Amino acid sequence: MDLKQLLFDHFEKLGLGVTGAFLFGALLVGAFGESPAEASKDKVKKLNATVQDKKQKAEEQAPKLKARDEAERVDRSIQGAPRGEALPAWVFHRKPLVVLGALGQGALTARHLPCENLEGKGRLGSIALSFEEPTCLYDKHARHTILRAVGAAQDWKPVGEVDARKPGEKLAFVDKDCEPGKSYYYRVQTVARVDETAKPSERGRPIELPNEEGVKLSNIAGPFERRPDTYLECVSVEPKPTPAELARDPNKKGSAYLKVWKWDSAAGQWDYEGYSRVYYDETVGKGKYATRWVLKETKRGKVPKKIGGTEVEIDADISILNDPKTKETLELNNVVKSDEVQAINKDKKAFSEEGSEEASGTDGKKPEDRKKTERGR
Repeated sequence: MDLKQLLFDHFEKLGLGVTGAFLFGALLVGAFGESPAEASKDKVKKLNATVQDKKQKAEEQAPKLKARDEAERVDRSIQGAPRGEALPAWVFHRKPLVVLGALGQGALTARHLPCENLEGKGRLGSIALSFEEPTCLYDKHARHTILRAVGAAQDWKPVGEVDARKPGEKLAFVDKDCEPGKSYYYRVQTVARVDETAKPSERGRPIELPNEEGVKLSNIAGPFERRPDTYLECVSVEPKPTPAELARDPNKKGSAYLKVWKWDSAAGQWDYEGYSRVYYDETVGKGKYATRWVLKETKRGKVPKKIGGTEVEIDADISILNDPKTKETLELNNVVKSDEVQAINKDKKAFSEEGSEEASGTDGKKPEDRKKTERGR
């Protein structure tokens, strides 16, 4: 049988069959299936249910906030309940320090400060120092040690101690163990201790003084030189004899007449030995007037001197002295004299205010540095 002919003969029947099958399937889907719109609605409902479930669990598991103290006190007042205690009464029974610890009040740290405004001044036979007691925190100064260094070596050695005083007061120290012609530097070493007289509100708390705070050093003051308590004045000389003079007088020697001025602290004035005749290689002065100088040479010559603003050459007697230890040389003449010798000749109490000044520690004076080298010792 021809297939083409067969399809042509039964075309109407096949069309009706396909159409019927399509309609039957549509009926089945409408009766038993779910449309896309309805499926989307179901999905949204499920998501909303999940969100509500999680929100409810979060609210149930969230931490409960306590009511504020103010709200609690208001509730107690409304209900007539007694006011509650901040801390139980037994906490304060015989244990007040426990409460302080609970409030976070620890030990106090002391602050130690060095002495202030250290100053010095060269005086007759000594060097006077002054400094101030500072104001510290929770500690006091126990003592002050005076340290000294000679020259620029800065080799510090103790030379004395000063008792501590009230904050702000002046303290003083006089160094008498010093030599003329040398430069001295000073500083103050302070040792502190805890102040047991702290404010009443702070006495219940311990006070700590760290080791690094226990000792402090002041500023360095200097250099200072003590004012000499001895001055020399040339009066006249006998030059070294010539060979002709020695032939006439073999015992003739060169010499100098010198005046040795010495400060008498008991009398409060300058005194001198008299016109002391000194020969070559002899020490100038005897007894309490003895000096460190040795006569080495005498001669006559000219020295410059200003007269009325004009410098002229004047004949003078000249003596040359030497210090055997330091090898220092000192030249004196009877025309031009040092300012100190001139002052002493005019007033036997010259510089006496420096010699009589004592270390009261409360005089309030501010010493001045003396850096000028004094000659004629």
